[in-house]
Formats: sequence, structure tokens, C-alpha cells
Amino acid sequence: MEFSRLHHRYILFMLVGALATVIFLFALPKDRLIAFANMRQDYIKGHWYYDRLFRDPRPIDVAFIGTSHTNGDIKDGLVERLLRERYGRKLHVANLGLPEHGRNLHHMVARDLFETKSPRLLVLEVKAYESRKSHHLYGRLARVDDIIRPAAAINPSVFRDVLSGLRWQLEQFVLPESLPKYSSLPDYGFHNNDKGVRLTAAEMEKQVEKRKKVAVESYLGDRWDAIEFMFPRHYVSKIVEMARSRDTRIAFIYLPYFGAPPTPRDYERYLQVGDVWLPPPRIMDDPGYWKDFGHLNTWGAVELAPWVASQVDRAQEP
Repeated sequence: MEFSRLHHRYILFMLVGALATVIFLFALPKDRLIAFANMRQDYIKGHWYYDRLFRDPRPIDVAFIGTSHTNGDIKDGLVERLLRERYGRKLHVANLGLPEHGRNLHHMVARDLFETKSPRLLVLEVKAYESRKSHHLYGRLARVDDIIRPAAAINPSVFRDVLSGLRWQLEQFVLPESLPKYSSLPDYGFHNNDKGVRLTAAEMEKQVEKRKKVAVESYLGDRWDAIEFMFPRHYVSKIVEMARSRDTRIAFIYLPYFGAPPTPRDYERYLQVGDVWLPPPRIMDDPGYWKDFGHLNTWGAVELAPWVASQVDRAQEP
């Protein structure tokens, strides 16, 4: 009996200690500059992102938010120049796209944007169907209160997000302080490392067939659609609410994989709150403008820019 009582006390002590440790770690100040600036490879623009929003005094009039499709498809510097030269509009354009799926990260980006800038237009990337994923770097990049506050939607990765958030709270104190200087950063966020790739029709067909074997548009079917896609739709709604509260116009740009349906699965939902931009088929259906089945190459981004500029110009009309 005495051993059992001691055993229970020990378990209680360990649980209380674990909880106190978690609370202590999350109470530590989070250095988001370190979190962004130490990212590498596909996320090398992390430092640019932080500086453009939090330290660069230039305004952002038009912001693009999305995944690697936005990151490498929207050549913001060229779009800005075309708006000035062709339409006489002096607008500051920023590509805030970051690789990988995760609407919770897009919500984080939108909030960073609205807390630091006053955009006229927010363009949110959409795909053929919404991703049900939480972004794998959300625990590292998001604010602590967002990580520990439960979302009003089903997040299958909630424990991973919390654990990665805890890990980052420790890692940020051991990372190097030698960050790039502000003056060395580029002016725009477009990032496409295609290395001169232009796919042939045969190469594209092989990639598309490979994708079909692993991609699943819906696991639960139409009957459970509202549950399966609750998480991404919840965050899209929150982004729309933020834009409306600040009188910012919102539009959705369709940047799908090669050979995707002509309109996204949630097309009617998007139309209820903003315009949906459908890129020209002459670009999206030409394998020569793609570096893989999911991303345009630099030539594709250059070809797409005039159309993007025309859509931005139209969105400025009353």
C-alpha cells in the first residue's frame, strides 16, 4: 500500500514537472527574426520575409500569399514594373509565398502583413483542392499564442505543432547570430531555382502519371466534405475576415499542378468572397513553361507576369 502511494505521488510529480516545463518554455520570449533568418534551402527567403514586413519602411500595396507555387510563379518585381509602365500604377508588390502546404501558415503571414502594412489588395493562392495539412514549420514560425491556442477546426497535426514549437523555444538560443545584413537582401520575394529546366511533353506526362498514383483529392468523399476540409476552410475564412476588417480587397489566384481541372474544387466558395483569377491556358498547358508538374519555371513566371499585372490593374477599379 505504501509503495503504491509513493508510486502515484511520483507519477503526479513527473506530470506536474512536465507541465511546468512546458509552461516555462512557452513563456520564454520568441525571436521570430532568428526563426526566419536561419532557414535554408527552399526557405532561404525567410530573412527577406521578416525584413520586408517588419523592418523595410516601403509599403506593400499588393501582397501574394501562398505556397511554393506563389513563391516561384509570381515574379513580383516584374509585375510591379509592368503596372507602372503599362497602367501608370505606382504600386508596391510583394510575393510573400513560402513553400509547402498549410493554411494556418497563410493565416500567420496575413496577420503579419496586416499588423505591419496596409495593403489595398491581397491575392491568396488556391489549388485544385484545399490541403488538409498543417504547415510543418508552423511551430517554429508562428507566435506562441497561436500554437497553443486550439483552432476552431480539426487539426490532425496539433501535437506535432506543439512539440515543434517547444523544440524551437530551445533551439533559438543556440543558433548562430551571424545573420545577413539588411542591405544585402533582395528587393522582391520571387524565388524560383529552376536551373534552366524546361520539360518536354513526354517528361511532363511521366510526372503527371506518377502524381496520380499518390495524390488523393478526398479521403472521405462528398458526404464528409465539411469535416475533411474544415481545417483549411477555417483559416481561409479568418484571412477573409482580416482583409474585410481593413477594407482590403481579396482575390484568389488559381496556381494548380499541370493538367489540373480548369477550376478549383472550392471555386463557388471562393467566388462568394472575391474574384477568382484563372491563368491563361496557353501558359498552364505548355510543358515548356514548367520545371516540374507542380511549378512553373522562370520562363513561365515571366510569361505569366503580364497577365498577373492586368488582373491587379482590374482589381484597382471601383
